[in-house]
Amino acid sequence: MASKKHLYPDLKYRLLFGVRNENEIYYQKELKKLSSELKDFKFEYVLSRPSESWKGKKGYVQHFLPEFDYMNIDTTFYLCGNSGMIKEVKQQLLEKDGFDKTKLFAEAFD
Repeated sequence: MASKKHLYPDLKYRLLFGVRNENEIYYQKELKKLSSELKDFKFEYVLSRPSESWKGKKGYVQHFLPEFDYMNIDTTFYLCGNSGMIKEVKQQLLEKDGFDKTKLFAEAFD
């Protein structure tokens, strides 16, 4: 079976997926499949309350924004999650960094 065609296969995709703990990690199978289909798709889970054995990112998604050179690379943000996270990310991007608000999209759910 041929690989699924994607609309923008050559873009650089980065996903930070925030959850509380290891029990809330989901879509891992689908994200791994997507990373095999898109040549530059990477994802990481960020756990706010991980077990002591967790080796990945700890904290909140917004704490890891500085790892991305979004002010010097043509970047579009798609934020989806609780309104608190979205508010903090928007504050960082728009108010502190002066990021272009036309390149930021958000959908909140609480």
